[in-house]
Amino acid sequence: MVKLDSPDDAVRVAKAIDEKFVNSSFETKTRRNPPSPQVFVKQFGNIELLILTIGSVVFFTLLLVTGNNHGYLCPGAHSELAVLKAIGFSGRAVLFFVLAESVVIALVAVSWA
Repeated sequence: MVKLDSPDDAVRVAKAIDEKFVNSSFETKTRRNPPSPQVFVKQFGNIELLILTIGSVVFFTLLLVTGNNHGYLCPGAHSELAVLKAIGFSGRAVLFFVLAESVVIALVAVSWA
């Protein structure tokens, strides 16, 4: 076993060892170790970037689907929101009611899934 000071010396040292034992009963043949699984995975590219990109695309698609569903539901809710504003609720209170309703619907959907 040989410990090297620099990885750059590996080829030179390996050749020197092989030449020293040529035509002996203990002839050596230097070869590289097989690559580790990490090296194999790195061949596919930047996995972290790939996962983050796919996750971002999925999240953006969910936002589009949610916005589309909200677009279908809002026209029916305009009159309800107008009544709340007419009887004196502030814009923040109406926004709170809409968000609270969304959270309740999401929690019910998650509990049934």
